[in-house]
Amino acid sequence: MDNEKLPQVAARVQSADWMGLEISGFFCDENGTIKGLNKLGDLNQLIDYVEKHNIDQVWLTLSLKDMDKIETICHQLHSVSVEVLLIPDISSLLLLNHSISQIDGMPVIHMSSSPIKGTNAIIKWLEDKLLSTFILLLISPIMLLIALAVKLSSPGPVFYRQERISWNGTRFQMLKFRSMSVNSDQELIWGKAQNKRLTRVGKFLRKTSLDELPQFINVLKGDMSIVGTS
Repeated sequence: MDNEKLPQVAARVQSADWMGLEISGFFCDENGTIKGLNKLGDLNQLIDYVEKHNIDQVWLTLSLKDMDKIETICHQLHSVSVEVLLIPDISSLLLLNHSISQIDGMPVIHMSSSPIKGTNAIIKWLEDKLLSTFILLLISPIMLLIALAVKLSSPGPVFYRQERISWNGTRFQMLKFRSMSVNSDQELIWGKAQNKRLTRVGKFLRKTSLDELPQFINVLKGDMSIVGTS
C-alpha cells in the first residue's frame, strides 16, 4: 500500500472510535514499518489472510497510478465475501466510475458495493436461482468426477467449509472442494500458501479454480450471488 498515505488514514480511523472500526494491520510490498500498525505480509499474501479471518473490509491506499495492481487485488478478492474500498486522491475522483462516500471526512471509493434492495433485489434473487440451477445441472457431471477425485486423493470430506457473511448480513458456510489434507491448517506457516499441504488433486483444483464450483450451491441456497456482491 501507499506508505505515505497509510499512516494518515490509520490515524484518522483510530481517532474516530465512534465508527467501530478495528485495523488488523497492513500489507505492503515495500520494506519498512509504520508506527502502531502490524505489517501482515506482502500484497500477494492478502488473499490468504482474508480467507483465514473474518475480515469485513479491505482498504486500498494505493496510488491511482497503480490501477493495474488495484484491479488485480479486486479480482483476487472477488470470491471472498469482503468489501473492498479505495481511498483515492481527491483530484482523481472524476476519472473513476464507482460509488463514492465519506468516512470521517475522507473520500472513499467503493470498489465493491453493498447488495441492492427493493424490486431490483427480487429480480436479482430470481436471476441467481435460475442461473445457479441451470449451471449446477450443466456442471453436475464434472462436480461428481471432482468429488470422486477429492475423496480418493486423501481421507476426509469432499467439501471444505469457510464461514462467511452473506449479502443479507447472516453467517453461512461457503463451500469449496477440499484441496488440502485434513488438519493441514494447523501446520500452516502464516501467509505462505506454498506451505499448505495441498493434495495432488488440490493443486490442480486451485490452479484451475475448479475448487470454487460448489459455491453455486451457496448461490442456490441464497447465501451468495452470481452477479454483484456476495
